[in-house]
Amino acid sequence: MHPFWIISLSLLAVYILRVFTYMLGWRRLPGRIRGIAGEFPGVSLVIPLRDEEKNIGFLLEDLVNQEYPAEAYEIIIVDDHSTDNTPEIIRSFQERHHGLRLLSLDLSETGKKAALQKGIESAIHPLILTSDGDCRVSSKWVAGMVAGFSDLHVRMVIGTVIFDPDRGFFRSMQSLEFFSLCAVSAGAAGLNDPILCNAANLAYYRDDYLKFVKQQVKVSESGDDIFLMLWLKKQHPGSIRFSAFPDAVVRTRPAESLRSFIMQRMRWTSKSRYYRDLHMCSTAILVFGLNALLLAVLLAAIWEGRWMFLFGILFLCKSITELLFLAPILRYYGKARLLRYFVPLGIVYFMYVSLIGLSGQFLSFSWKGRRIPAFNKSKTIGKGQ
Repeated sequence: MHPFWIISLSLLAVYILRVFTYMLGWRRLPGRIRGIAGEFPGVSLVIPLRDEEKNIGFLLEDLVNQEYPAEAYEIIIVDDHSTDNTPEIIRSFQERHHGLRLLSLDLSETGKKAALQKGIESAIHPLILTSDGDCRVSSKWVAGMVAGFSDLHVRMVIGTVIFDPDRGFFRSMQSLEFFSLCAVSAGAAGLNDPILCNAANLAYYRDDYLKFVKQQVKVSESGDDIFLMLWLKKQHPGSIRFSAFPDAVVRTRPAESLRSFIMQRMRWTSKSRYYRDLHMCSTAILVFGLNALLLAVLLAAIWEGRWMFLFGILFLCKSITELLFLAPILRYYGKARLLRYFVPLGIVYFMYVSLIGLSGQFLSFSWKGRRIPAFNKSKTIGKGQ
């Protein structure tokens, strides 16, 4: 057998094995549908944002109507130098809801990390629950996420984030891809070895975050959620849970244009160079490696047709494995209709992942009206990483 065949099939086998471990992790999640905790610990909801005038009113309505004792939670909005009417909308809300606080970054402060830290430092409750200004939540969101802390050993609860609306070809494709990230996040957490989380739906202790901030150095413009999770994973092994409680799901909007989609994915990918977790790095390399291999084999097949058979084996086995993994999770969240986009996404996914994976490492990108450079000479890893 040609050595390239051996390498390709070996990489495929490792990938399939890794996906099957995540299937096992999903099945091991404790109480995927669970009740609400009987106790109501104090929770501070911290929302860092910038230029969200079109969305923030909807989120505020959701937050002030939580099925949670009003005295047990507070809402802290931290504005990152918005250039639109976002602060005015929040202030008008404050006139009706006095438990809502609006903080603004000083001229010397900028970025989501600074906004998040400012909000958490001013919080009065022991638990922190974060989301983004363009999200929507159910009336049971706070209670559903707090339920995960009924086990005193738990230090962090990772929540589900889905795209909404997800109708139409472009939005549905994004939603299906995003569900794959959610599935991996849930599966890895079910193995007690989490590798992904999303600040749009994340809960943890204020004291843990403040300790983390003291021990780490800023390494990227975003990603405190991941870095905090990795720090907690080292400090408190086995203390991170994934909440698949349906009412604790956060809904966020997909990208509305191809450019904003690419900028978003480059922003996510740009953080990966700073990760030092073996499980996370090996999975990232495995996913990128297999998708880049598919692209290389396809290009080789265009040049010399005999490689098309290898491409077919790799593509088919990879697709079947992913389908077996995603289908039950999509059904669980009532999104089985997205499976009709599975084949179209599979056809473009390996090309897109290969190109974005490289671009995010070496090219600058734009986000929220700011240009983010690909590299920052002052960036280093903190003690906790």
